[in-house]
Amino acid sequence: MRTLTLLICFVFIAGCSSQFAYRHLDWIIVWYSNDYLDLTHQQSKQFSNSVKNTLSWHQQIELPKYRAQLLEIRRDLQTLPLSAAQVEHHAQRLHEYWLNLRSHISHEIAPLASQLNEDQIDYLFYQLERRNQSKLEYLNEEPLSERQQDQLEKWLELFTDLFGELTSVQEDLIAEFITQRQGNEKLRVEYLQAYQAELKLVMLKNNNTQELQALLDQPDVFKSEEYVLGQRQNREAAFQLIRNLSVYLTPEQIRHLNSVIDEYIEFIDELIQD
Repeated sequence: MRTLTLLICFVFIAGCSSQFAYRHLDWIIVWYSNDYLDLTHQQSKQFSNSVKNTLSWHQQIELPKYRAQLLEIRRDLQTLPLSAAQVEHHAQRLHEYWLNLRSHISHEIAPLASQLNEDQIDYLFYQLERRNQSKLEYLNEEPLSERQQDQLEKWLELFTDLFGELTSVQEDLIAEFITQRQGNEKLRVEYLQAYQAELKLVMLKNNNTQELQALLDQPDVFKSEEYVLGQRQNREAAFQLIRNLSVYLTPEQIRHLNSVIDEYIEFIDELIQD
């Protein structure tokens, strides 16, 4: 469910290609889910309808909130650097969107998930564990320096999309952030394995819809204290990075970022009017 939620929440970041993706998320999600779900024809129809209901809700209820926040960010960019309170405020808003979407998806998915038979459940969690093991193999085989380089390239690409060409100072700030981040990847896999094990137990029960929905709504209780602490430290480091970058934004970068925001707002307006 986290992957589906992230697909919806952050699909705007990559510009025009992501706008195309959002308009076609119904079949993208169904196509992606085929790797994990072996559904009957009737179940596939039900799942497809659930996805369409979620996207319709997100388009009409959640996207106007995104639009309002984008306008707020645009106003904040008129007075730089950003304050710690401003960054925290926007991060909290994004977290609320995540929770809203996760809750909505759990209500849509729980009735279908409770209908899966034992073979379908075994297939789902076999595929999920394969993904877990693939991640662990990557972590065990790839040196830390190479993993950090991969992360650095992704973060540089993200901020280049938002700001345009980065300065050497900004690149150094991002590189420093990458080296200081807590390596939570193995802790995350451990959390997923514990959570997925409990999900499987609940899904194998009869009349499990309410229990399953509650479990889908509260996955964080399976995170270890160490993982939660690492997440918090990384989140605070990311906030500091954004504040530091805002100190060094050039006029050209501010214009570029404003144009990106305007494109997002225009796209949201088109979606809301569809």
